[in-house]
Amino acid sequence: MLRSYMDESGSFGDPEIAAVSRGGVVLSTESSGAFEKEWKAILEEQNISWLHMKDFAHSQGEFKN
Repeated sequence: MLRSYMDESGSFGDPEIAAVSRGGVVLSTESSGAFEKEWKAILEEQNISWLHMKDFAHSQGEFKN
């Protein structure tokens, strides 16, 4: 069994966007457990609950300061 994590950039419905992109990773179910554990540790170490580049790039939400 496989598990995937995906995110996209841009919106097909936005007339000001010339391109959209999607990135991600596909892991086996066994590997995804280790990935999630390490990712949660990184988020905790940085004192954030999640990472969304839209907020990070524009210093919004948890990334305001």
